[in-house]
Amino acid sequence: MRSRILGVVVLWLLTGCSTPARMRPSPAAQVVVSKDGRIAAAEDKGVRLVASADTWKGDPSDLPSTLTPVELALENTSGRILRIQYEGFTLVGGAHYAALQPNTLARPGTTLRGPTAPPSYNPQGRFTRDPEVICYSCGNTGLPTVDMLRQAFPEGVLKNESSWTGFLYFESLGADERQVTLEARLVDASTGETFTTLRIPFQVLASSH
Repeated sequence: MRSRILGVVVLWLLTGCSTPARMRPSPAAQVVVSKDGRIAAAEDKGVRLVASADTWKGDPSDLPSTLTPVELALENTSGRILRIQYEGFTLVGGAHYAALQPNTLARPGTTLRGPTAPPSYNPQGRFTRDPEVICYSCGNTGLPTVDMLRQAFPEGVLKNESSWTGFLYFESLGADERQVTLEARLVDASTGETFTTLRIPFQVLASSH
């Protein structure tokens, strides 16, 4: 049963080429890791989180050298409606690394409009209509790119029997980090209280630089 968690999304996550990353999932209690070691999943109270830091595909191709992109698939079969916010996702190691709002990467005063959560999503977590993405003069580093905006994990309300997919862009890891844990704190939308916190540990590989 637990291995089936991965089977639902592994093929989707591994489609196409990707840029090698510094992080690989670590085996742990209540965590299942794919045979190739690139993808891991955790489950609690009917909520499944699948994550990989080794699947970025898009512009810029070297994004993992600047930020820490982590691709997620979040499936809700808990019977609850969950409120999903970036502030609920953190990489915890020697320091805490926040999931960044893509539009905060642009220069102050930049006109930037990215995808906003439409009223509903289909069961595969895709937008019911293509979001309009406009980025005029993105930040000094050229971030966020249109690919980053289009592939960003959405915020909003995740209904029961629904799933979302996309990338979170975390702060770049410190050079001394050797182990970090992805923490996903999920809130019951009706009560505002934490419903569950899912954790997936990652080994941080030595930088090639």
